[in-house]
Amino acid sequence: MTDKRLVPDIKTANWTFLLMTVLLLGGSMLLVPVIGIGINTLINELVWILGLVLLVSRKKGYSYQESFKLKKADGADLFLSALLGFTIWFPAMFINTIIEKVISANIGALDIDIDISFDGSPVQAVLLIISMTVLAPACEELFFRGFMQSAYEKYNRRYSWIIVGILFGLFHIPNGISNLVPATMLGLVMSYLMLLTNSIWPPIVFHAFNNLNAAFLGGISQIIAESDKIPAWFIIVLLSSTIFFIVFLLALKKKYSKNESVDSGFEEEEEKAGQGKFTGMWIAVVILILFGIMEIWARLIGLE
Repeated sequence: MTDKRLVPDIKTANWTFLLMTVLLLGGSMLLVPVIGIGINTLINELVWILGLVLLVSRKKGYSYQESFKLKKADGADLFLSALLGFTIWFPAMFINTIIEKVISANIGALDIDIDISFDGSPVQAVLLIISMTVLAPACEELFFRGFMQSAYEKYNRRYSWIIVGILFGLFHIPNGISNLVPATMLGLVMSYLMLLTNSIWPPIVFHAFNNLNAAFLGGISQIIAESDKIPAWFIIVLLSSTIFFIVFLLALKKKYSKNESVDSGFEEEEEKAGQGKFTGMWIAVVILILFGIMEIWARLIGLE
């Protein structure tokens, strides 16, 4: 008789990632024209992301406490995570905007009529903001930093945060290929926060404050996109926010370096090679990359 697993194994985590990707993308293509982007985003977060991972965990008998890292976080960690999420948004947004400008100029613009998705209803806009600022930070972090990273930590703790951070970035390709680099950057930071603190709450707080900026300061991106030169005031904001981000991250890292972090007593598991351990992940990655290729093709042929 073998001991019951408390956290998912690599194979289960990767196939769950694939299933979530297929359900979310397929569901969005079918539902957005019918129910609008706001309600659809609500369904994406609560059903395809959170609902699925809770169902799998329950079915497999995993511990929610261990799988989702539901450990109490230090107040200082949460405060620094909020500052990190706030400050990194400015360089991440700038990178996104510049990449989009370069792609649009050299490949072609992709115009999407958002009004079709909102259907002229402020309810859709409100639901989208709620999903961005409340549901996405909780649901996506429980999936990626909780479920996925718990599995990868047991396989290889040193590189787990890098793998999960990259998967998080690839997961955002359907939102636009210009999102790939900044989303990967954010994913890596959130995964690193999990590695340092061993708690889901710092990544959730980081994600929430970053998305709050996106929801309420997103207009800055449009100003930069439409400007021939980067405004002087934004250069100051960009440089100062980047410096503050580095300072806050180093402060958090120094704290855990002194306390020897949470690595003490952590044991990796030896998993059998093969048996489709990474198959689900690679299929999901191919699907996400195909969405990026389809976007490039749509830009080239001028599809609207």
